[in-house]
Amino acid sequence: AAVASLGLPGLAGFWGEMLALFGAFDPHDGLSRPAFLTFMAIAAFGTLLTAAYMLIVVRRVCMGAVRQDAPQPPFADVRTYEFAAWAPLVALTVVAGLW
Repeated sequence: AAVASLGLPGLAGFWGEMLALFGAFDPHDGLSRPAFLTFMAIAAFGTLLTAAYMLIVVRRVCMGAVRQDAPQPPFADVRTYEFAAWAPLVALTVVAGLW
């Protein structure tokens, strides 16, 4: 869920954020365009903050501190069971974002 919420193109959370920003860029004739451009800038900044803290959360939850005495495999960041758990989730997230 955290990866899908990043708001990057191709992921599930991108489309709602993109449509909200496009809607703020071109408001209805009776609405204040400068106000909506301000809202759009704030929303874009919020999207960047969301991506930053979601990536921090994923890193802290999934990648704990490595002990110094532990043997280091060639691909030390991801263990086999972690890869087996994350690979289907990543694939489904990308498929849902493209669909």
